[in-house]
Amino acid sequence: LLGPTIRAETFDTIIIHFKNLAKIPYSMHGVGISYGKNSEGSEYEDATSQSEKGDDRVAPGDLHTYTWEIPLYYGPTETDPPCVTSAYFSHSNFTYDSNAGMVGPILKCKPGSLSQDGYQNGVQEKILLFAVFDERYSHYSNERTVKEVHTINGYTNNTLPDLKPDVRRALNREEGEEEKAAVIVVVEEAEVYG
Repeated sequence: LLGPTIRAETFDTIIIHFKNLAKIPYSMHGVGISYGKNSEGSEYEDATSQSEKGDDRVAPGDLHTYTWEIPLYYGPTETDPPCVTSAYFSHSNFTYDSNAGMVGPILKCKPGSLSQDGYQNGVQEKILLFAVFDERYSHYSNERTVKEVHTINGYTNNTLPDLKPDVRRALNREEGEEEKAAVIVVVEEAEVYG
């Protein structure tokens, strides 16, 4: 359920070539980033031209290129940790898209915080998505679908595997390297996890 992690530093431009391999329209809408109208990924009535609406609903089999930026005022501040978390999700039909699990993390980092392979320098990342999905409002539901499902990274009922870091990264871990979690919460109402 958790989409790929997008990592970028302040002043970076993110270019996403999104090909919709599903059977229904989807989009990509980023939170806490800057974008032009043709990379917003959010459909609503406005006065924009048809050429600026290709990002709103990417039809099955179609490709759309999104261009996002991390300007100074959207990146981490001086007192923030090296990377802060926001998210992207499909907004062509938000309720059904989010209940289908169309969501992923964006790590916005201070300049120089990411290594050449795109990971945080000196940090073992753990990405956690806490979500309550109501499968009745998913594109993929059926009559036997469970009403609400409480999940962590899409796992339910104590099935979450051990949160070991990426093995390749763990083998190259340096002494004193930190572990940090990036957390995203997706719920319709306030929930408490304990």
